[in-house]
Amino acid sequence: QYDLIENLAAVGHAIRLKRHDASLIEPWLTEVEFVARVHKVVDTVSIQQEKNELSMKVGSGEEEIINAVIPLFDEADADLRPLITSDLYHVLMTFNVLQNADTYYNTAYMALLGNVVYYMISQPPSQWRDEIIRLAISTYRITSEKLPIYKTYLEALKENTPQALMTESKLLDIKCEDLSKAVFFLFVLKQNNEITPEKAEEIIYLTIREFFGRLMPNQASIERFFLLEDASFLKKMNFKEVEN
Repeated sequence: QYDLIENLAAVGHAIRLKRHDASLIEPWLTEVEFVARVHKVVDTVSIQQEKNELSMKVGSGEEEIINAVIPLFDEADADLRPLITSDLYHVLMTFNVLQNADTYYNTAYMALLGNVVYYMISQPPSQWRDEIIRLAISTYRITSEKLPIYKTYLEALKENTPQALMTESKLLDIKCEDLSKAVFFLFVLKQNNEITPEKAEEIIYLTIREFFGRLMPNQASIERFFLLEDASFLKKMNFKEVEN
């Protein structure tokens, strides 16, 4: 499989990812650290040839350091769908995201799109930011929008938000491996005009609550260390099962 990856390039927008042990087994845990603004287009083979990190000078002694690509497509590129949703392309995207030639995740490309949007919405307003987000959403629509796994998650986020935010739902056949997934699909719901501003606010509140719940080991820890007089609201939070 590595011979294939070594000789078949995926071309895309240059980015830099932060990879760690957890992200090697779950693509949604990969973090986007940087999206190139000068040297925009690169291919995966060129990155591999530079020992998986490519440094490109941008002038004034500065450089852009990238270690992955994000292939982005406009809606006019919909004819490419059979290629960019194929098992072969998922193999390329798995290596591109995880740098692991011995595994295969058909969620790697979707996780990369989600994390690029998650990164870009935190950037200052600009035409560059808006264009990357637009292309990421159009790529999602071409590659993933009609897949049952994502249609089910999108519906759950809208109709049963607390379950959609759990690492693994106890009632539904869905997962929220990382909250970047929830942020991305909330953005999709807003783009599709499927939710009201009030519903968006509710989902944001519940996402923040879930985030805090994932950080803290249990309710007792919060009560003890933050000296809360009334901690009844904590019963609504989803704490990890950790002993005091």
